Amino acid sequence: MSTKMSDKEKVVRIPFTLYRDNPEHEKVYSILEKQKNRNAFIRSAVLAYYAQGENSGHSASAEDIRQIVKESNEELTETLFRRLAESKQEECKPVEIVPDQSQSPQQSGESKKAIDFERLKNLF
Repeated sequence: MSTKMSDKEKVVRIPFTLYRDNPEHEKVYSILEKQKNRNAFIRSAVLAYYAQGENSGHSASAEDIRQIVKESNEELTETLFRRLAESKQEECKPVEIVPDQSQSPQQSGESKKAIDFERLKNLF
């Protein structure tokens, strides 16, 4: 003997409220507003969310996020130091040495003029 469900038992209404002044709620509202069949969309979303939770075993915890940030920082630091080292190597490339012409033996003592300190003092 099987029991039949009454029409009232076949349908279950689940009310929920969206506050339009809450950005997250407004986003949900705008997504639902674009759907032709909101009931089917909500059912699919709930089932997908539930399946995702069962498959992954857990959502990202604070410790998971800390580990990801730590690894990202280490990778970024390594990249920055490598680039800094590469730029320093480019700066340290050999430069052609040009002899200092002020010490040239071609210049005579007459070409060098003595500094008149008295005149400089009066200028300032």
